[in-house]
Amino acid sequence: MERWKRASNYMGQEYPEYFVLLGRNRDSNLLDVSNFETAYQELRDAAKAGTIAGETPDGEEVSYLIARSGHWACGWVELLLIHRSDARAVALGEKIEARLASYPVLDE
Repeated sequence: MERWKRASNYMGQEYPEYFVLLGRNRDSNLLDVSNFETAYQELRDAAKAGTIAGETPDGEEVSYLIARSGHWACGWVELLLIHRSDARAVALGEKIEARLASYPVLDE
């Protein structure tokens, strides 16, 4: 996974402490949407199982989050981010990324 990088024309919240696992936007195809949702669910399941940091009592996600922003060309963009401080969450993200490198579908 690559670290989040600020684009030169980006004006939103910044996430320098996060890795980007997947992204999607209004124009994403069904496979991209499915993979994004499956990866997010795998992170949520790992948090519920206690293998990665879960949610705070107010529901804020500690190890992972979906960063949302508007975009002039494609309406909106969502990035699935994993915080660099949780080594187990980063390892899970890397496993998901490796699975996608060998086969483009996370959940058939």
